[in-house]
Amino acid sequence: MPGREELPSTLERSAEEAQRTWIKAHDSAVEQYGEGERAHRVAYGAL
Repeated sequence: MPGREELPSTLERSAEEAQRTWIKAHDSAVEQYGEGERAHRVAYGAL
């Protein structure tokens, strides 16, 4: 998964379901907004 490389260290200790949710939301946000802080914020918002 492309987002796995960008998974924040705080989420590495989280449940697999939370990791999958963050990665999916992050990848979608990157497609829509591009790489950067906004994609990370969207991904955290999905949690």
